[in-house]
Amino acid sequence: MGKDMLRQRTLGTSPHGLFHWEQPILFLQRVLKVYPNEVKLLLWVTLIQLVMRVSSVLINNFAQTAFLKRFGVEHLPAIFLIEAVLTFFFASFVGVLMEKYRTLRVFTGLLLFFSISAFAIRLILPLNIILIYPILYILKSQAIEILPILYWDILTDLFTTQQSKRLYTLVTAGGVLGTTLGSILTGPVARWVGIDNVLLIFFGGLILAAFLNELTEKVIGAPLQPRKDRRKTRDRGKFKENLKTFMALTKQSPLLKYMILIIAIPNILLPIMTYQFNVVVDNYFATEQAVLNFFGIFRGVSNFRFDIVFASYARFSTETFKTVLNNPARAVLFNFFPAQMRGLVRVFLRGNVVRAADFAGSGFLMLIRGLMDPRLLSLVAAPLALVWIFTNVKLKKRYASMVLQTLVEKQIDWERLEDVDFQAWLNDKAVVERLRQGLGDRNPNVAITCGEILAKLNPPGWSKWIAEAMSGKPPWCQKVLLDFLKPEDAKEIIGTLLGMVSEASADTLAHLLPTLNRLDAQASLPTIRGLVNHPDPRIRVEAIAGLYLSHNPQAQSKYHALILELLHGREPDIRTALQILGKTGDPSFAEPVLRWAREEDADLKALALLGLGKMHHEKALEMALTLIGEPSPKIRKAALQVMIDFADQTPLDHWVQLLGDRDPTTRRAASLAIRQRGEGIVQALLKALPSPTTPLRQEALSILEDVGAPRASLSQFIVEEMEKAYRNLLYLQGLEAITHENAGSLLVTHLEEKNREILEIVLRVLGILEFGDRIKILLKAIQSGDRRDMDNAIEVLEVSLHSDIRRLLIPLLEERPLKEKLLVGHKTFDFDLGLSEGSQSVLIKLTQDDDSLTQALALYALGAFPLNAQLKDTIAKHIEAETQIVREAALWALGGIEKQTSPGPYPMGSPNLIEKLTSVRKIPLFSDLRIRELAAITTITETKRCQKNEVVVREGDPGDALYLVMDGQLSVIKGMGSGREMILDAIGKDSFFGEMALIDGQNRSASVRTDSECLLLVLKTDDFLERVKDYPLIPINICKTLCRRIRALQSRLKGISSNRAELC
Repeated sequence: MGKDMLRQRTLGTSPHGLFHWEQPILFLQRVLKVYPNEVKLLLWVTLIQLVMRVSSVLINNFAQTAFLKRFGVEHLPAIFLIEAVLTFFFASFVGVLMEKYRTLRVFTGLLLFFSISAFAIRLILPLNIILIYPILYILKSQAIEILPILYWDILTDLFTTQQSKRLYTLVTAGGVLGTTLGSILTGPVARWVGIDNVLLIFFGGLILAAFLNELTEKVIGAPLQPRKDRRKTRDRGKFKENLKTFMALTKQSPLLKYMILIIAIPNILLPIMTYQFNVVVDNYFATEQAVLNFFGIFRGVSNFRFDIVFASYARFSTETFKTVLNNPARAVLFNFFPAQMRGLVRVFLRGNVVRAADFAGSGFLMLIRGLMDPRLLSLVAAPLALVWIFTNVKLKKRYASMVLQTLVEKQIDWERLEDVDFQAWLNDKAVVERLRQGLGDRNPNVAITCGEILAKLNPPGWSKWIAEAMSGKPPWCQKVLLDFLKPEDAKEIIGTLLGMVSEASADTLAHLLPTLNRLDAQASLPTIRGLVNHPDPRIRVEAIAGLYLSHNPQAQSKYHALILELLHGREPDIRTALQILGKTGDPSFAEPVLRWAREEDADLKALALLGLGKMHHEKALEMALTLIGEPSPKIRKAALQVMIDFADQTPLDHWVQLLGDRDPTTRRAASLAIRQRGEGIVQALLKALPSPTTPLRQEALSILEDVGAPRASLSQFIVEEMEKAYRNLLYLQGLEAITHENAGSLLVTHLEEKNREILEIVLRVLGILEFGDRIKILLKAIQSGDRRDMDNAIEVLEVSLHSDIRRLLIPLLEERPLKEKLLVGHKTFDFDLGLSEGSQSVLIKLTQDDDSLTQALALYALGAFPLNAQLKDTIAKHIEAETQIVREAALWALGGIEKQTSPGPYPMGSPNLIEKLTSVRKIPLFSDLRIRELAAITTITETKRCQKNEVVVREGDPGDALYLVMDGQLSVIKGMGSGREMILDAIGKDSFFGEMALIDGQNRSASVRTDSECLLLVLKTDDFLERVKDYPLIPINICKTLCRRIRALQSRLKGISSNRAELC
């Protein structure tokens, strides 16, 4: 597949494109909620659905007619029984195929199988072999049952959850149109081409559907689904184990018993009512053409006399039973089981129970055949229908209590309750009383859950129950319960809450006052006035805010006077004023608040920013986006709150970048904001995956796994990332001549590490597509360095991946010659292999890379080349670069070129990036880090030059930094200056010291003095601790170094003891 095929192209960008017309696009986007890049794929899958449905209806009508008139309706019960058995085995066979091959390919294979079978049957028909008609009947049953299921499985790979909500109705409409069209055309087509030749129409329709299906990947422009692992074997013993578990769960769960009956009964009735329907149709219509015409109209319109309507209704009602019951069972009831059991329950209910019920209905028909008139079967089915109705009524009665139990036990979450009828709970007095009792539970989480449900139900008196339940609860729980109260409940609850004020503790009062202000500040005003001078500053802030929120002119006048007084007071008063304004959002004080938001004081700036956010000031979001990167935690927290308040207006790219923030709270807020955006997040997250920030990559992958992403988008991303990897290989070939240079060696290592990062990202995305959690095992094996484990992992990938992805990925993982790998890249991406002919041309190309570290390393490497005008102009373009390391690299490279020589190893100025990286990567503490990670550390260090005999660290001083030795010798001394000095250790070049005080928070345990001139890099405490969080290998290496030093110290102490023994 060529480069253009591997990339998804945005529809309508070409002036000659089919969908370039503006009006149809606007109609689709505004009315049908179909976006331009979705139109082509939507029309394609709808066309396949249309062709398949037209063909299926034609074969269904013909096969049913031929069976009734040429074989005999009296044989239908036996056919139903045989069909039930064959369906079980055929479905299992299709399941085996889907384990070994891609769903897309299995679907094509089945389309061809059914079409060729129909064609063969048409050739056999003139031979008058009577058994061909039951075979045809069973064949059409398998086709119309299995093909739609498989195709919807493919659609789930094509569309995200958000897309499915908008587009599935349109795809379904295509299927309905096909069913209607096929039904209406059944009679005319049979007259035009002959009844038997309807099989040829079916044959042609499925061949066309198979052809269109095979072109799907070319239409979307990317591989759709990885190939299945052909080595996977079925665990025969697991079925018995699962059956045992299912039976045990059935005994414990009344809900499961109900669901078995609800799902089984319609499937028992289905063959009975279908048989009755076919008997009536056979008796009513004398000719095949008349039966065909009826089936066409029945499946399209259904307008006939009463006896036909009665039989049709019997058939229609059983189909309705089956369809209507499946939706609530899947959408709601399955979720009421523990998460670990849902998959098992779903498989048994929708698979085994349905098949067993179908078999039971068919077996019943066999038993009563000849014993009663088929037209009276509705009377036999009536008791089963009554049992089904009774089961539903019983379930409805117990439904609320079962849902409540699962909620209290935290088996499901609120997001799964979209279809819950809370009105049914409200009408159940026992449920409401149980919720009321739950408020008093000693477990705060149970009380909060019950309060949340009551807030949704809103039964009479519920708000008073909340107030009564607060006693004895921890303050944080009290706050949550108070937050459930709504302004519309104020009249009922405000008196009770006001009565609690006099005896409430300060902690409770701090939560109670905001609730009073929110519910009815005017009614609470007399109480609030008495708390304005309360000694607790939290309560005072809430009381003064209440004056403003009461909308009482006199109270607001007092509020304004107090705010003005506080703003002109000392710093604590100003802080209080800003806290109050952050709660009131009073725009009349916008000017002083804006002024304080621009001050340097971090506390006041944070409070002022919150005030601007509460005011919805036009500058609030702009300032928040700027201040979110501030070092002060308080400012960052305030900026984050403003961004949350303006979540819809905050650019998506800002939220994505915050996924890599060092603060977990910020990352969680960003993740939530992105998830709530819905449409458009997939591309933004995929764009962020190549980010050098590890937390950002992990969070982005986590969101993609949760929200789902179209296989087409993920496959396209994978291909684009592998194109970058092959391009890096091309650069590596061109850089082979300069690997002896420090800058060149670092650049080569960096490109190799970038490729490993790309492969890790690609494999993680493949985990979303296919492997799930198993991808972690494959990643661990590939990263282990053990050739056997790596080969085994590659083998798993090779047999599992889509051919287009496999062809690109496997060479990158295997130990192949570089030139052989480049041939794969050249063949797929049409690379210019001449680019790798000269190191200088490659370096110039790399200075244009998106990665700033790659640019900087390439510029340093260019510094070793002789001067020429073109090269100087190329480097000079980067002097004004946004990134500091790129600017410094460009300035150094220009200076080096002009002197025709490279500077010495450590000039009088600060060492450059290359010198720092070269030295730091030799230090054991950081030896396992990548170049990018080393650069992140070196860029935050400070350079310190020391003279001989200078004390760098003094015993007993606070530990505020870690020291990295680039050059020189130092001694670690215990008791320095006391006359009893003991040298504990000698520290030389490429080592470090000072880590102990940073880890345990104690003062320095020894002094460090220079034995020669030294060049040190100083890493401050806060920066060091942040890097420890990002790179867990650092503390591991610290432990290794400490162990080495302890052993050395023990050896030294043993030597001293031996010397003393000899003296004695």
